[in-house]
Amino acid sequence: MRAPRALASQLRTKKGMLLGLSPKSAEAQLRTKKGMLLGLGPKSAEAQLRTKKCMLLGLGPKSAEAQLRTKKGMLLGLGPKSAEAQLRTKKCPMPNDYMSPIYPILYSFRRCPYAMRARLALMISDRACELREVVLRDKPQEMLDVSPKGTVPILIDVDGRVLDQSIDIMLWALEQHDPEKWLRPKEGSVAEMLELISQFDYGFKYHLDRYKYPERYAGVDAQAHRDECALYLGKLNAKLIKNKYLFGNNVALADMAIAPFVRQFAHTDKIWFNEQPWIPLQAWLTAFTDSEIYASVMQKYPKWESGNPTVIFGRS
Repeated sequence: MRAPRALASQLRTKKGMLLGLSPKSAEAQLRTKKGMLLGLGPKSAEAQLRTKKCMLLGLGPKSAEAQLRTKKGMLLGLGPKSAEAQLRTKKCPMPNDYMSPIYPILYSFRRCPYAMRARLALMISDRACELREVVLRDKPQEMLDVSPKGTVPILIDVDGRVLDQSIDIMLWALEQHDPEKWLRPKEGSVAEMLELISQFDYGFKYHLDRYKYPERYAGVDAQAHRDECALYLGKLNAKLIKNKYLFGNNVALADMAIAPFVRQFAHTDKIWFNEQPWIPLQAWLTAFTDSEIYASVMQKYPKWESGNPTVIFGRS
């Protein structure tokens, strides 16, 4: 008669023997048996099962988990070394990756009033961009390739779309994010603001150029063109008698689109401008040139050339 043994142990042994296993370590052999049914040898069936899974994917048995990560990396065109790190790099390219830019590109000239108002809208809307400061007498070929008319500002969106009108750039930025409500004036509408801006872009600017740069135009009378500009400025002054800004008591699109041109006019002959009976207009212009946003968009940058370090303009 056999010596009594622990009942639980004998039961496991009995179960193993019914499956054709010897009584030694029936539980371990059951695991081995399971492995052998899958075509695995008896040694470390659980480990071999993991290896088998990897071999079905075309991987060798060594460090299956690491190789799975490597396999995932190689499917994305990465080498086997440090696939996990390379996957992170592949997903997040560096800002200087010009093949897939992550910022819009803005060609600008610091003192140009058109470029100035585009930068104002980009700044207030928190729309960061790659700034390319140009010298107008030496325009880069890259700028001319995207906009042959060769004027600034020019914005190239990340999808390749080109905007070469300053008002279009302002609207593009503000329609994405308008925290100061430049497109929602306290009085009037966007259409009315655009109408006033158009009057200054065409009528006022025509006379301003001939007042400021009479040497560029044959037979012009600079003072006569100054007087024509004064008619436009008188209308602004009348609006500003009633309100702090052109369309109510909050700054709006029209203020920021027109102020750079009034600044240019005033700087042509500051003494004459300050002698005019335009106290509200003069206060409005001073508030603009003393503002934080004006200072931020008027910082000086070196001339851009291909290969220079990237300059990021804006708050984001």
